[in-house]
Amino acid sequence: MSTQTTEQVGQEVRPLEHVVLTIGGMTCSSCAARIERKLNRLDGVTATVNLATETAAVDYDPQATDPQTLMATVEATGYTAHPASAARPERRIRGCDGRPGTQG
Repeated sequence: MSTQTTEQVGQEVRPLEHVVLTIGGMTCSSCAARIERKLNRLDGVTATVNLATETAAVDYDPQATDPQTLMATVEATGYTAHPASAARPERRIRGCDGRPGTQG
């Protein structure tokens, strides 16, 4: 999913793209912080990583970077990344009582 926002730079207004990435391999808040820090070091990028949803919400300047570079940056940090799809696959989880359940 990609949308546009704008960023004002001096007198010029540049459109920003928005993408949500699904991140794999995070186990703690330090993992999320590491990924967020690496993404935010890229030119024209503002990212927020959420450990609980295993996603990164990223606004980026398409003249400075692209989704492939964002995913490569995450992967170079030691995690997996791919664009989040509109329909998330159902995950099997166990409830507090130990019985299987589902999460969509």
